[in-house]
Amino acid sequence: MIRKGHLGGSSNSVTFELDESDRIYRVRCLVQGSKKRKRIAHSKKEFKYGLEVPCDAKRALQIDKENSNHLWEESMDTEIDSLLDYGCFKFHPAGSVPPDDEYQKTTL
Repeated sequence: MIRKGHLGGSSNSVTFELDESDRIYRVRCLVQGSKKRKRIAHSKKEFKYGLEVPCDAKRALQIDKENSNHLWEESMDTEIDSLLDYGCFKFHPAGSVPPDDEYQKTTL
């Protein structure tokens, strides 16, 4: 026979179940107000210091095209070069299998 119990205050609650030997069988922690936020498409542009902040690399290149400059492109190139200089990535030939599960596939 499984017995159920409940502990909780106004903001947090814990529901638990005990088995025949009074050992904890299952625990569920519920935090009030922890509902996942709905993902909203950001159609509103964000600006900092009077400049538009792109949400991805594609938008950054579009901003460069609109402003007739290459500031975001140069910034991304500088960032990628610094990551490569620090040895953050190890490159494998295309189509090869990663050596073990510690490796993650990524694109630059």
